[in-house]
Amino acid sequence: MKRLLYSLLSVAFTLCLLTSSCTHDKEDDTLIPTENKTGQDEEAGNKADDNGDDPSDSENGNGDEPIIPYFDNAPLPIGKETLRILAIGNSYTLDGTAYLQDLLDNLGLDRSRYCVMVAMRANSSLQTWSEIYEDESVEPWLQCQAGTLKMDYNHASLKTLLSQPWDIVVLQQVSYYAITYLTYSPWLRTLIDAVRTHCTNPDVCLAWHLVHSYSDSYIYNGEMLSEKRWANISASAQLVARHDGINVIIPMGTAIQNARNSMLENVTDLTRDHIHLGLGVARYIAACTWVETLFDPVFGTQMTELTANHPLTNVEENGTGFDSFILGSSIAVTDDNRPLCIQCAHWACTAPYQITTEYTEQGE
Repeated sequence: MKRLLYSLLSVAFTLCLLTSSCTHDKEDDTLIPTENKTGQDEEAGNKADDNGDDPSDSENGNGDEPIIPYFDNAPLPIGKETLRILAIGNSYTLDGTAYLQDLLDNLGLDRSRYCVMVAMRANSSLQTWSEIYEDESVEPWLQCQAGTLKMDYNHASLKTLLSQPWDIVVLQQVSYYAITYLTYSPWLRTLIDAVRTHCTNPDVCLAWHLVHSYSDSYIYNGEMLSEKRWANISASAQLVARHDGINVIIPMGTAIQNARNSMLENVTDLTRDHIHLGLGVARYIAACTWVETLFDPVFGTQMTELTANHPLTNVEENGTGFDSFILGSSIAVTDDNRPLCIQCAHWACTAPYQITTEYTEQGE
């Protein structure tokens, strides 16, 4: 009944606001490593000043009353010497940041100046994290994805984890609800309030992780086409920026969709299992969006100057569990395809809600 209700709400909402259909999807079981546990996850953003707002937009659609966001987001801490990032999500968050350390090393950024911590729970939605926030007996699984800058708490309740001087906190919606903005409420604002209440940095900036869509051939992709599903995810992200105030968008999903419309496309739409990002090219593109959106403005690095490739590791070629994959889904990053990977990510960061197909053969 709950699934049916979300489906009906999705259709009604998108007919009124997004003029596109939204279909709720069934979960898929995938093993996720945790501390002595395995979980199941069906999961898998652009400049801070480009949130897709139209000055004529209003709550009632007639342009008389401008939309007032739920809160005024702090800007990215441009020029700051150190950067502390907490990302609250699931396997899509892990995928998006999996190659982040390699890229930042390639750009010459001192690891002691930053940390990227991921609070992860398999299959977690905004509602899941809101419930975890209310239950202080639960300690989220926390993993450092990049950097060596130390934080006081590594194993604690979400309230305690938030009670540290984070510079950026990244939020996202679980993949099967990401297409439907109605499923974000009231949980997103509960988490926004939690960050603003507990974080000891009064200038903490909130960012939104715009996730990728399922592959065309995924049996539970209700839209049948990855680009149509991406359009619904993108439309929801725009509403997050307009109504909720989170106007820093990490356009990972848009970058992947750009790549799907390029020579990088493969048999699984750059996924490894029709759901999660493919190993190699897809994870590389995703990490590029994190670098350009969050690190370039703060430290003055240039994602577009990356020279790092990513040959597939033994695990990526023979993966099991979380890194299991469909044969032919993994693509190494080489001198030949790296420029196009970078361009797909850069165009997404420039236009987070638009698909780009105007690439040169080498991505230059």
